[in-house]
Amino acid sequence: MLPQRAIFDSPGLVIETVEDACPFPAPPRSPGSLPAPFLEHWPAQIPARYRFTLQEARVIGRNGQLADRDGYLLTSHAPELRPPRLPQLPPPRHLPGRSLLLASPSAWKNYSHWLLSSLPKLLHTDLSSIDQILCPLDRSFQRDSLNLILNALPAGPQHPLPRLIPLTADSHFRCEELVAYSTLPPSQLHPREIRDLRRLPLQPGGSSQRLFLSRATSWRRRILNEPELHSLLRHEGFDPMDCGQLDFASQASLFASATALIAPHGASLANLVWAARAPAVLELFPANFIRPNFCHLAALTGAPYRTLVAPNPPREPDFRIPPALLAEALREWLG
Repeated sequence: MLPQRAIFDSPGLVIETVEDACPFPAPPRSPGSLPAPFLEHWPAQIPARYRFTLQEARVIGRNGQLADRDGYLLTSHAPELRPPRLPQLPPPRHLPGRSLLLASPSAWKNYSHWLLSSLPKLLHTDLSSIDQILCPLDRSFQRDSLNLILNALPAGPQHPLPRLIPLTADSHFRCEELVAYSTLPPSQLHPREIRDLRRLPLQPGGSSQRLFLSRATSWRRRILNEPELHSLLRHEGFDPMDCGQLDFASQASLFASATALIAPHGASLANLVWAARAPAVLELFPANFIRPNFCHLAALTGAPYRTLVAPNPPREPDFRIPPALLAEALREWLG
């Protein structure tokens, strides 16, 4: 086990503030009451975002854990990371030049963490000074979003594009110079980061839409009686949509034109970041899994928001929504 210290105590570290801390918006407008824990633990501010430059730092594993040149595992930039199991790692591979670390906890597998925690770091970086980007590349949304951004850059002999180097579970690199950023929770984007994401070269959205975001193909938090709800949803103008079947650009385009969203809690709601029309949101929860992530994102994007909590057994990951309960929520929500 490596000894640990806060990244701010690492010798030779260069720190820059790229976003100052700012007040967190008030809870979103809601036609019903928000869950009490949401309000009791509402964030007071969005933390500052820092850029770190380190010499001869090591990058470990698919979550991109850092160790400095003295052999200390660095904390504070992403406090929720667990220490890596070092005996299972290969010797470090040396990377010359300047590397950018584009990773955050769970971004290797989760669309929401990639879009809201990792991708904004890329938009803070002058890529003309970067030789390679260390990032997870297993998922199509990672590859698609990186290609979209990198292909929009001027390229040529004087401005070669950075190489993409995949991070995997057994990755171990030693970087001549490494650029990394503090990692914020996915639901605590800075306002400028939202604006920067919306400036990406995406196809504009089409006509306004009401969307129901299905999790029928997911492995948990599925609505077991979803087909039973489709006639009610379609009657109110909501088209069922599985975002997991869409590529990155199609998801962004779809949400850019959305005027109302109904969705079980899940990563597809991270696409609220594209929704410049501030669509009304109805988030569906099983009673044993209620999280405020996307209530926070609704507040950041100005979207009206409410919840519907359906009963389910304590350890059951999927749930049912009684049609009468959904119908009542729709009447209150849509008026």
